[in-house]
Amino acid sequence: MIDYNDNPTIRGRKAPGSGIFLHAWMYGPTQGCVALPVPDLLDVLRWLEPADHPVIEIGTDAEVGHVPPAPA
Repeated sequence: MIDYNDNPTIRGRKAPGSGIFLHAWMYGPTQGCVALPVPDLLDVLRWLEPADHPVIEIGTDAEVGHVPPAPA
């Protein structure tokens, strides 16, 4: 769950957004997303099992692994 821009929600053209997307790296960094070179992205997509309800953690080495599991 992403708790960002949701209390209150800011809407409009200059809104800060409310999602983190996993997509292909194109020409430079993106703001608030995870961008991978196409071969790496394809490896990740082949590895993911949607039925397992995967969770992608973003953070430092000290932070990753400390996120409580999502409710069933």
